Amino acid sequence: ALQAEPAAQCAGCGRTKPSTQLQSLRQATPASLPHGALCNAFERQTMLSVMASKRLDVPGLLDACLVQLAAGDFKLSPSRVDRAPLDSHTPLCNHCRSIAFASLIYQYRVKVPRAELPPEIAARADCWYGHACRTQTHNEQHAKRLNHICEPTRGPSARAAP
Repeated sequence: ALQAEPAAQCAGCGRTKPSTQLQSLRQATPASLPHGALCNAFERQTMLSVMASKRLDVPGLLDACLVQLAAGDFKLSPSRVDRAPLDSHTPLCNHCRSIAFASLIYQYRVKVPRAELPPEIAARADCWYGHACRTQTHNEQHAKRLNHICEPTRGPSARAAP
């Protein structure tokens, strides 16, 4: 008789999955950037160029991000289930692992000094809506013209002034 695979709960979303489908970021071996990373194809291509200049492949980028996470320089959003903190050892489903990795990639890209970016990338003005800009996802010219690796200064996602 076939034995049922033990199930466990994803710490990110709370969904029950076979335990073999849950992995921590530390156990992951990604082959490519997560689909939603950096919100638009132009910023993803910029990130791939940055990675190439630093001789980083995707697993190497994850390792670099995990070093920053362990040092406290990067943060992961807490669990959507119980608001508990997530870390590199937290068991996550593929979807939640992709979201967590995409968050770390964004934080990595924010820390890349403008001097290390191609001049045409570094010279772009920041979009008022920053990473929360919806236009960047469907308008390639807008995505290329303005930097979206920044905090919003206008719109509902803008932080209130201190």
